[in-house]
Amino acid sequence: VTLQPAQAADVVNYSDFVDSINRGEVEMVRVQEDMLSAQYTTKDGSRREVNLIPNAQIEDQLFNQLADEKVDVVMSSPGSSASPFDFLARFAGPIAWLIAGLLLLFGGLPFGPAGPGGPGGNPFELGKSKARIIKDGDTKTKFADVAGCDGAKTELMEVVDFLKNTSRYSELGAKIPKGA
Repeated sequence: VTLQPAQAADVVNYSDFVDSINRGEVEMVRVQEDMLSAQYTTKDGSRREVNLIPNAQIEDQLFNQLADEKVDVVMSSPGSSASPFDFLARFAGPIAWLIAGLLLLFGGLPFGPAGPGGPGGNPFELGKSKARIIKDGDTKTKFADVAGCDGAKTELMEVVDFLKNTSRYSELGAKIPKGA
């Protein structure tokens, strides 16, 4: 006897299921792998479904009662009803998060305007500095060329004066500025 999935109209409550077992009307029971529901056929051939109570003591009592009444009990194995789509649906979420994390870590897709590794270039040069050493003759901007920075110019001149005349400023309680 094979069991097909029961229709919504064939669902009975747990008490009616136990009464059917006690009356000897149940021929076969197929318990789902999650132990929360079962399908059963009666001796007249009708198929019904019941929601089981998730309690170990009640489940043991039910299985003992089924064994006493000599009812065939079949446990659905995890692989029997699983299709390739179920496998894909179960693992699609974690795989998507893994891909998103790797893209975030390595800075984007290997194609597009940023190129491999994103805007920073090669993802394996993540910790390398892009600073360059500038020689004295390479700077073309002079102090007199900077326009519109009168405040910065005045502050820099005060720092230079402080460094030249430290005794005068130390009498007033001034300390050497950090970084000077």
